[in-house]
Amino acid sequence: MEVSAETWHRVFLYPRQQRTGVIAKHSAEERAREIIAWLGGSRPTSLRHDAAEAILIGLWGLKKVGWLEELPEFLRR
Repeated sequence: MEVSAETWHRVFLYPRQQRTGVIAKHSAEERAREIIAWLGGSRPTSLRHDAAEAILIGLWGLKKVGWLEELPEFLRR
């Protein structure tokens, strides 16, 4: 399965969070931190944007294939 950034951006980020690549990367980092907390993980001291994007793509994939019925409340728009 292939997914473009635009596809998962629409699911997890508001349009204002997608205006530039820098804003989108920062917003993805914030969302990934929320997801880590939701999953009960320790708060990361540092989180690179590529790791944050991988977390969001993974969650998008879980929802897409039906392994996750609903997104967490904080991610629903």
